[in-house]
Amino acid sequence: MADIHVIRVGVNEDIIESIKTFMHEKQWEKACILNAIGAVKDLVFAVPSGMTVPPNLIQYPFEGPGELVSFVGEVMKVEAMDPILKTVYKCTGEYFIHIHASAAIGPAVVYGGGFRAGKAFMGLSIFITQL
Repeated sequence: MADIHVIRVGVNEDIIESIKTFMHEKQWEKACILNAIGAVKDLVFAVPSGMTVPPNLIQYPFEGPGELVSFVGEVMKVEAMDPILKTVYKCTGEYFIHIHASAAIGPAVVYGGGFRAGKAFMGLSIFITQL
């Protein structure tokens, strides 16, 4: 069984950048994000706007703090992406980060979708393993 590593994201740190930095430092090509726990803020989720394939995505920003409920996904070098994913996501960096997440925001309302952006509010631990 592969080792599980923990990415610690500090207060106000960008979550996506923290994952990219970890992957680059470890020189991993692929990884699976198993889950995460912590408080987050200023999230952006994306969801399909209809039934077309590939889907058109609508982004929904949420300001302020919240608690992560779920956080799972995959990270890989852009050149390892599935061709169908390449039609949906326009990746220009070294890594493709594909995360689905949900968070309780405001009066305990849960929102979720494809994770596009966010920062740690009081800190965040992301559990990740190499593939």
